[in-house]
This record gives sequence, structure tokens and C-alpha cells, in this order.
Amino acid sequence: MEMKNSNIQVILRYFTTHITSESEKYKFWNWLVSSVSKEQKKDVLFDIWENADVCADETTYSSLNKVKRKAGITIEKKPFRTNRINWILRVAVVFLPLITILVSLMYVEYYKKDVEMMECSIPYGEKKQLTLPDGTTVTVNAGSYLIYPKQFQRTTRTVFLSGEANFDVYPDKHLPFIVKTAQMSVQALGTKFNVQAYSNLDKSIAILERGSVRVTAVDNPRQSFILKPNEQIEYNHYTKAFEKRAVDASIATGWTKGELNFVNCSLKDILDALQRHYNVRIIVDFALKSSDLYTIKLKKGETLPNAIQIVTLTIGGINAQFSDDNSVVLTLSNLSVKKGGDPI
Repeated sequence: MEMKNSNIQVILRYFTTHITSESEKYKFWNWLVSSVSKEQKKDVLFDIWENADVCADETTYSSLNKVKRKAGITIEKKPFRTNRINWILRVAVVFLPLITILVSLMYVEYYKKDVEMMECSIPYGEKKQLTLPDGTTVTVNAGSYLIYPKQFQRTTRTVFLSGEANFDVYPDKHLPFIVKTAQMSVQALGTKFNVQAYSNLDKSIAILERGSVRVTAVDNPRQSFILKPNEQIEYNHYTKAFEKRAVDASIATGWTKGELNFVNCSLKDILDALQRHYNVRIIVDFALKSSDLYTIKLKKGETLPNAIQIVTLTIGGINAQFSDDNSVVLTLSNLSVKKGGDPI
């Protein structure tokens, strides 16, 4: 059911003018990128956009400089020079709690240059393949945001990612290809690799299919690792620790072919992926156990009811109820277990 513009206006204006908790931000972001009331949300966002103050004040510079300090970059206060940067600044001001880090990373890289940036934003339930200016092909997963220059500069080919994407890099030994996320940087020459860096997850993951890549922590450049084909490196956002292991890259990147493959994954990670893939809201009426890991493979074209059934049968003791508002409620068969009641 489509929401009225007045209700959407209340929600959007609240989240662009109030400080909210991380869980509230995540729920809001899921709703914002979903297909529900898409046109109405676009109209309200445009109205907020048109009435936003686009001037770069001290608060804006302070937010940008905090990220620069965290990344170990020398702080220089310089004016925004291009219309494109002003456009990005307007977005950053309106949705500062959601995209400050990604936009700030892009600003730090390009604010000295007159570079036109392109954006690729993929809603839940979709994925997209595109070709970058150098011939690199990228498959961008649901719920992801990719920023890249219209033309690469003469020193590096740098793109910025929030979410998940698979890169088949056009070889050029003179121009390193770099994927930057809020937590880590992945550098390659000519290679194929996958990066997962969703803002709501507690880890970022890089997986190498062929060639070689160097993965470096944004806040500690001394933490740097070289990956070989069929190796994965996982960066924990809380402990700041890396963990490298051998994987089957073809299984781990099955999402590019429409598959959903989970190998030793927590139930939370599995349900997160299902929400993005099917554009559905999953509500869990019990406390999740982060220590339990599962291996589940869903074939291409698997329907949502079948996918939920496979997951619940694998976990055991879980019932699923589908609602008319594009949501699924999971409950325990054994009611003696502690309940939670929160959305994933």
C-alpha cells in the first residue's frame, strides 16, 4: 500500500533533522532504498533538497575533517570548487548520518580536482552490471552505492563503495585500480575480486577470484595483506582485526549469477542477505545466537517462500509467517527460548 506524501514527509524530515540510534538509522535506510512508495519518496526528497542550505559551514567542515583525521590525511580547509562538489555537499548535509563517511572519502580524494563524479545506487531486490571508464566491468549488489569519476585521473583508478560489488578489472600496470570503503582499501592491477562493505554489518570482506590484490585498513595503513586466488580476508569493524582464510571464490560470488550461497554464516548475515535480495522485511521474534554458523545454498531463481523454508528447516525450530506488507515474521516453535522482537 502506497503511503501518503504527508506521512513520508514526516519520516524524511525527522531523519534529516534529528539524531537517531544506529538501529533506527538502519531501519530508516532499509525503508528509504526499498521500492515502497518510490515516487512519493522521490518527490519529498526533491522538496527537501531544494530547501536545504548548501553552504559549507564550520559543522560541515568539522565532519569532513574528522573522517580525514581518522584516515591519517593532512587537514586542509579549502573551498568547494565545482558544481558537482556542491551537489555532493548538499546530499551530505541532508543525509549526514547515513553517508558522511563515503562522501567524505570521495571529497578527500577529489576536492583538489575538477572531476565529475558518477553514482550508481541499487535498491533492494535488484543488482546491476556497468562498465567503468577504463573498461572494468562491475556487478553491483542490492542495497549498494558506488561512486566513480566520469574519467579516471592519470595516477590511479579509484572508486568508492558502500555495499557489495564484484570487479573484473581491466589490466593497466601503470594505473592501479583501488576500491575504497569506510573501513578498508583494496588495490589491484589486473584482477577479479569481490568486496562486501555494507554499513550495517560488523565486518568487511574481500575475496579474490584471480590475479592478486592488496587489502589495507583505512585507519591503520600498516595493516596490509596480499591475497591469492580463492582467498578471503575479513576485517572486523569492532576489533580492528583481519582474518584470512581459503574459500571457493566461485561459491562466495554466486550472487552475481543470481545464486545465494552461505558458507559458515550466522543467521543474521543470512537474513540480511535475503532482505536485500528479495526486497523484503524480515522480523525475528527471538534473540539470535551469533556463535551458530550455517551452510546453505539457494539456486538461481529460488522463490522467497522456498528460500525461507530452506532456511527455517536448516536452522530448525522456527516458524515463518508471511504478511501482506512485504514482510516475514520468524518465531520459535519452542516458546521457552528468550524472545527478541526486533527486525534484522
